[in-house]
Amino acid sequence: YIAYCGSTSFLKDGVDILIKSFSKISNKYPDIRMKIAAFMQADGSNMLAHIKELHLQDKIEYVGELGRDEIPDFIINAELLLLPRPDSKQAQGGFPTKLGEYLASGNPVCATRVGEIPDYLVDNESAFLAQPGDIESFANAIDRALSDASNAKRVGENGRKVSEKYFNMDTQAAILFDFIKSSIN
Repeated sequence: YIAYCGSTSFLKDGVDILIKSFSKISNKYPDIRMKIAAFMQADGSNMLAHIKELHLQDKIEYVGELGRDEIPDFIINAELLLLPRPDSKQAQGGFPTKLGEYLASGNPVCATRVGEIPDYLVDNESAFLAQPGDIESFANAIDRALSDASNAKRVGENGRKVSEKYFNMDTQAAILFDFIKSSIN
């Protein structure tokens, strides 16, 4: 399965874009299913309506909200991890924690070029990147990942290296320490 984990929000994480993009390529990959693990909030009922309208009930499984101990297995067992975050004030403000967790799994990731994401990730090197808000672009990113398993594996391993280099405890502690030290002077 390919997977998304987070919120059902259309504005925050682009779940509507996720579903519409998957609908564009789902017939090309008849054995691939998508699982969505998210707490039912914001656009949850709209998400379920999109799945039904696009006749994807047999291809998309809404698994509900997972407990914190269930999330690592959900992420690790996915063939591909997805984050179609739209361009918004929130997205421009940084790098999503969930994306760091996705990358740490070593699985390939499809994400959008928003906020600090393109500062760390390179298309077809450490992730499959798409334009934010663009259904065709995100569908293309998914297709590129699924169509070449050996390349996807390489991209996933490179994504893990990015995670280990920039998002580890020692690196982040040093950045915070330097910030605090510079603020005291």
